[in-house]
Amino acid sequence: MTWLQGQPDHGSMVHTCTTRDTRWDWQVDDRYTYLARLLHDLRLDPAPLVAQLRACGPYRPWPQTDPTHDASQFNLAVGVLEALARKGNTQAHETLRGYVRDGVRCIDALDNAGLHLAEEWWDDLWETAARRIGSEDVAEILPTSEPWLRCGVGIRGSTAC
Repeated sequence: MTWLQGQPDHGSMVHTCTTRDTRWDWQVDDRYTYLARLLHDLRLDPAPLVAQLRACGPYRPWPQTDPTHDASQFNLAVGVLEALARKGNTQAHETLRGYVRDGVRCIDALDNAGLHLAEEWWDDLWETAARRIGSEDVAEILPTSEPWLRCGVGIRGSTAC
């Protein structure tokens, strides 16, 4: 990081790393925390990540996947914003909450960020999220896993907390 601070265009270099998920193996390589730490320590604006999150369209499963790797861009943006929110970044926290309210992939956002963020951050959004569950989302929700287990989606015969 010391090397980056000495570079005149260090912000651009870090933001370039947050635009495409280049992990070889997603199961063992967690770059979210690393990239969030770079953004935080270098005092970089998370606005490009917010724009990236909002630019991602609906998830398209294989074989109709997006050639621009929309899925990896979405997951990377949510993961880095979630790590920033855990570190106390208000903009990242409010971005994720806002995305649950009106984002195209709010269920995916909750599945990713809801696992790691404090339950209190989501308590007032469960009913909103539950109302947004569409028929295409039902197969993706695992009602016996977090964050859905906390809310009881599908367990108590209802989709509201």
